[in-house]
Amino acid sequence: MKNDSDIIIRPNIRYWIIRIIPYVFLETLIIYIVNLFNLNDYIIGSCTLVVFFSIFYKYLSILLCTKWIITKEQIKIYSGVFNKSINYIELYRVYDYEEKRSFILSLIQCTNVYIHSGDKSTPILAIYGINRNIDLIGIIRKRVERQKQIKSIYEFTNR
Repeated sequence: MKNDSDIIIRPNIRYWIIRIIPYVFLETLIIYIVNLFNLNDYIIGSCTLVVFFSIFYKYLSILLCTKWIITKEQIKIYSGVFNKSINYIELYRVYDYEEKRSFILSLIQCTNVYIHSGDKSTPILAIYGINRNIDLIGIIRKRVERQKQIKSIYEFTNR
């Protein structure tokens, strides 16, 4: 990967699967309860349809409509299904990094990265469900240091 090229990051499909498991359990529970109380098929169909559309919306929002682009100067955050938004964080504003991996994320070899910045709209940026093999913090850190050198920004704060 070239050092100056833009990096496009999207959540991993395994992360999406982990995110929809509660909906699948909910669907199974609804069908079980409806059958337990001998309710009609209309209720089963409507409940199934609601859960299906919830899963489809999660698919659209997480996998297709969420991405982070790390350029030389900023991080661009694309999100939204119906109301699309793009948020920008200038790299020279970033001051801390964090990586969290739960037990389940470890099993699917994914991680969540949190970037702390002085940005007013996004003080903590969560980049979730990315491959564990990507050294994202190292890449961003180098770019942040480079931008601070270019802009002659020296920060002495106690946040």
